[in-house]
Amino acid sequence: MRTEKLNYNLPAELIVYDPPAKRGSSRLLIVDRTTGSIEHGSYADIPKYIQKNDMIVLNRTHVPKARVYMKDQANDRTFEVLFNKQLGKNEWELLIGGRNAHKGMRLYVNDPTKNLLVLKEQIPEQPIWIAQIEIGSPEDLFDKYGHVPLPPYIKRDDVATDLERYNTVFSERGHSAAAPTASLNLTDDILKKVKKKGAYVEKVQLDVGWGTFAPIRSDNIEEHHIHTEKIRIEPTTCDTINDLKTRGGRLWAFGTTVTRVVESATDPVTRKIEPYTGETDIYIYPGYVWKIVDVLVTNFHAPKTSLLALVSSFMGYELMMKAYEEAVRERYKFLSYGDSMLII
Repeated sequence: MRTEKLNYNLPAELIVYDPPAKRGSSRLLIVDRTTGSIEHGSYADIPKYIQKNDMIVLNRTHVPKARVYMKDQANDRTFEVLFNKQLGKNEWELLIGGRNAHKGMRLYVNDPTKNLLVLKEQIPEQPIWIAQIEIGSPEDLFDKYGHVPLPPYIKRDDVATDLERYNTVFSERGHSAAAPTASLNLTDDILKKVKKKGAYVEKVQLDVGWGTFAPIRSDNIEEHHIHTEKIRIEPTTCDTINDLKTRGGRLWAFGTTVTRVVESATDPVTRKIEPYTGETDIYIYPGYVWKIVDVLVTNFHAPKTSLLALVSSFMGYELMMKAYEEAVRERYKFLSYGDSMLII
């Protein structure tokens, strides 16, 4: 597929930079893949579409204050550093803003005797560095000096409420450089209503990397090299999902991150999901044979992205473009802090 087919007109005024005043008050576009019908509702309406024995699967990952402004020990030049992924006990993958970072550079905040990291190696043609923390801990840096790693298109400083609103109400552990946005508007009340209807709630983990924002730059989507991300799904969760599918229940994936986990962990022959801890580079685009997801909840994504390719694969290209045109026409809010789409 030509990448240009994943392009669409996104008016700048539909991109939002702040969360809704109240969690759970965002809008919801409901699309039926079988009939092609499109309805308009509220995110709080989600329980209406839940059936007994359905299961919603959530990403429990946490977004810490992982953006830190650090100084070069040699000249006190300031660099914006995003702690993207932990590779080892004291080894991290970093994104560093600016063009003057170099191998061997030593970065610190306030006092190099309290915290210090050293750049070891740059990933070719990318602003990504492998670094070693020599003094201090990342947790201490985040707590004292960190900022919420808001998406790159949000051109404002983070505020205190972002740490809460750029995380889900059920975030537990892990390290993500971006939020699993489809479930940012889930509330405890919505989850209670889901369970009251006889549905199940399970959690998996995908630590979202900064690559989630990367556009597809190749002419054809098949040529795109997607990022890898850490995932985890436990045996008990797999058993529950497999039992549910045997009984004919539907699996709801809340977001593209959950989708990547469960589709990565499902055997393509048996269609059974299996425990897994490791990394995935699964790339879902039109032509992909879906294994286990029945219902998808997702936000409205930027043009020419792997996220949009995944949605196109799930609901069909023509229906997706129809839904996006409807969302633009009806002035839905787009991207991370925006509205959502329920694809049944």
